[in-house]
Amino acid sequence: MGADAARPAPGLRAGGRLPGRHGPLPPSARRGRRRRRDPGPGRPLRPADQLHDPTGHHLTLVVSDCAGPLWRDGRMQRLLYRWAADAPLAVVQPLPQRMWGRTLLPAVAGTLVRRQGPYQALDFRPARRRRRPAPPPGTETEPPRERAVPVLAATPSALGSWARLAAAEPGLSLRGAASVVRADHGAEPRSGPPPAPGSGEPSRMVREFDQQASPAARLLAVHLSAVPLALPVIQLVQRAMLPQTGPAELAEVLLSGLVVQVPPEDFPPGERSPGAGLPEERLAATGPWYDFVPGVRDALLARLSAGEAALVLKHCSLYIERTFGRSARNFPAVAVAMLSGSGREPETGQRAVPEPFARVSERVLRRFEPALRPPDRRPYASDGPAADGAALLERYEQDRAVRDLIAAVRLLRAAAERLPPAGTDLARALLHAWAEWRQPDALEEAERAVRAAERALGAAAPADTAEGDGSRDGTGGDDAAAAERTRVLIVLGRVAHARARERRAAGDPAGERTALAEAARRLDAACGLMSLLDPRVLESMVLRTEVLRRLAALPETAVPEPAATPSSAGSTGPDGPPAQPLPPDPLDEAERSLTTLLDHWPSGEQVPGEVYAARGGVLLDQARRAAAGRPEAPGAARPAEVLAVRAADDLDTATVLLRRRGGDADRLVCETLLDLAAARRLGGGAGLPSVLPTLERARALARSLGDAALEADSLRRIAAAQRAVHTRTGALAALDAAIDALAAALRLTAPDTPAHSSLLAERGAALLLRARQEPAEEPGRRLADEAVHVLREALARVAPQDPDLGSHRLLFGRALRLRHERRPSVADLHEADWILELAARGAGVPDVVCAEAWIEVGDVQLLLDRRFGSRERHDRAAACYRRAAEAAGRAGSALLAARAHHRRGEVLEVTAGPRSALQAYRESWEHWQRTAADPGPEAQRTRARMRALESPA
Repeated sequence: MGADAARPAPGLRAGGRLPGRHGPLPPSARRGRRRRRDPGPGRPLRPADQLHDPTGHHLTLVVSDCAGPLWRDGRMQRLLYRWAADAPLAVVQPLPQRMWGRTLLPAVAGTLVRRQGPYQALDFRPARRRRRPAPPPGTETEPPRERAVPVLAATPSALGSWARLAAAEPGLSLRGAASVVRADHGAEPRSGPPPAPGSGEPSRMVREFDQQASPAARLLAVHLSAVPLALPVIQLVQRAMLPQTGPAELAEVLLSGLVVQVPPEDFPPGERSPGAGLPEERLAATGPWYDFVPGVRDALLARLSAGEAALVLKHCSLYIERTFGRSARNFPAVAVAMLSGSGREPETGQRAVPEPFARVSERVLRRFEPALRPPDRRPYASDGPAADGAALLERYEQDRAVRDLIAAVRLLRAAAERLPPAGTDLARALLHAWAEWRQPDALEEAERAVRAAERALGAAAPADTAEGDGSRDGTGGDDAAAAERTRVLIVLGRVAHARARERRAAGDPAGERTALAEAARRLDAACGLMSLLDPRVLESMVLRTEVLRRLAALPETAVPEPAATPSSAGSTGPDGPPAQPLPPDPLDEAERSLTTLLDHWPSGEQVPGEVYAARGGVLLDQARRAAAGRPEAPGAARPAEVLAVRAADDLDTATVLLRRRGGDADRLVCETLLDLAAARRLGGGAGLPSVLPTLERARALARSLGDAALEADSLRRIAAAQRAVHTRTGALAALDAAIDALAAALRLTAPDTPAHSSLLAERGAALLLRARQEPAEEPGRRLADEAVHVLREALARVAPQDPDLGSHRLLFGRALRLRHERRPSVADLHEADWILELAARGAGVPDVVCAEAWIEVGDVQLLLDRRFGSRERHDRAAACYRRAAEAAGRAGSALLAARAHHRRGEVLEVTAGPRSALQAYRESWEHWQRTAADPGPEAQRTRARMRALESPA
């Protein structure tokens, strides 16, 4: 609709009915309405003022999404300003109300009031008044010429309410929504060119649409990806597949930026066929045409199952029959026959149809082509329940439709009872079921099934196994036997890896180590039977690396179990000789295997980024171990910085290679960036300035993926990096940034989870540190209060068996003590005394935490005596310091032992005399001399007290 020539909006028909199922307009809205016929496509447009009655005797409804170019340059707003002066006017918005604020006619909530006298524009009082920007100094301002235009939802109730207000006596008010239009709308300079439709990466556009659209609109877009976007086809699919949706959901899809309208001159060639009639008749037959932005259709098709695609195309084929007759080429019907597996093409004619019907049908078939191909050669017939179950399993692995997994388990379970080789596929299906639902018996059944297949593989002759009346596919030679043995070994390794994860969740490190060793052995044997170009070798090698890294991270007290070495890969098998003992260093073993894989990779073939990412992760673990000073064997330690630099090089290379694969590898790229930042931070030197930018890149990528857990992990690492900056430089801004990052991470994690509790503790510790940097005035008190609140919540959420329970109690006790120092309170001291003693006496508390807690308990005793002016708790304080020194001795911490003995000496000076105190000071001095770092003023104070007590009176 233009400012000088316009037609009635096609969404409002002459009969007063909106498209969809909204029904006729209410009688109050139809009273006094005069019909104006649409000139139709291709006909001359009328001047816009012919559509308006200046006498005020008729209502004017403008049905629009308020998103076109005439709205962008302000012509429509100026037209509405003129029309609203002397007649009832409203805009009917087909979009959902939550999207109105993003249109070019943004509506706000408020109250509409009928003015006194002859009809005038409605008065509008917004619920929230916006402050107008101040004019430049020295400029004269005029009252703005503006009017409020009601914006209505496309529902009978909204139209009826507005009609009652327009016909009511002056003074009536009604709550509603309106937008302000001005006489000079669009005269202000533009901020920039409008964004081109379809600009951006398709996967990112679809993710943004997912974040903004309603669930029904997202589902409608997925279903429409399987059909050509002619308006009658769109409406047919919407009515058939999603009958609960209406114009609002359709408008969300068509105006989302994922879809563009095809100009009339670019109509599909099939529409130009002889006998089709005039252009407007052709348009009436198929409606306006749209198309998805390049790449978007494929991204949406990936979410559609083959069965849903067949049903959508079936409705499309019925539309072709009704519109073009049975003699037309019905490409959707052919696609339906292939997707349904009937194997019989329907009869089609030769009459041309629009080309998108063929092009889109072909694209849908290409999308589901892997599901249409027969399954890989299996050791059973291709027409029985085992083959059907294997096909359903492959389809589940591609589409992730749970119903396919359930059916696959049912068919394969029945087949494996008569045909043990089908147990390999049954175990694969049960592994997916365990990952999906954590069924307690799924792993046991999977292990029994795959071991039965392993025994059958070793006992059965190559051509003796059959299913029903069918015979084994293939000739049963050595290649087929090796391929089936490889499948068995891979599945055995995956089952053992799942078993290890189960043991880890149960808190059984010995059982976890046994399962991991079994997984490493099986996967190593499988890799020895595969070619380097086999896609499964990469997946198996990466999984084996993950297993070995977890083995290296297990507690050293766990009993080692056997695992294979790479040299034994070619000679081990399901019934081969006993495996070699577990290598002394799983990390070195993983590094050697990955380096060998890279050295032997075929020349001319691109090395996958996953290999460099896996080796970089192994080198990072080695660097962390070297930095902690815990080498696996004497002389095996290497400088942590050298290992960290090597890890950073591999991870940087992996990031570059993975990015070339596009959006499919975004998750792995994000995880690799997190490891890269850790490697650069550990390497120090020139890599430190790039740590925070790398983590910010990882966070942005995690946010674009919509992965809250990954984004929270990125924010947690950002906080740790900012705290490291504060430690090096003392910058309070870095500590504040760490606190903010932890707060953002908390918003992304679900409450009552271990990750949430851990983040609360980290944020509380950061707030505690920040509060100590402030004086005792108001900022310090506020930070101390917040630290107590956060750490109290963290302590309430931690599980009783959590190994970090003692650390959480210690932090909370310190926060209570600090708050007492900022705002004296006896209640805080008593609560700190209770919680700190719980931390010191807790079962399984590390000796270092126990020592720190006993020191804090002793300090609290002295604070309580100082508060009440007595010495009755001094003896208990001395006993606490003695327990702290004993725990520090068990932990091997000379620093904590020296501090505990010094504090004990200060108490004994008051309670037991100088001789006992001198002995405590001497023990403290001995421990100060054992500390590796310079003890500083603390040790000098101990030395000064020793000299004072040793000198004669």
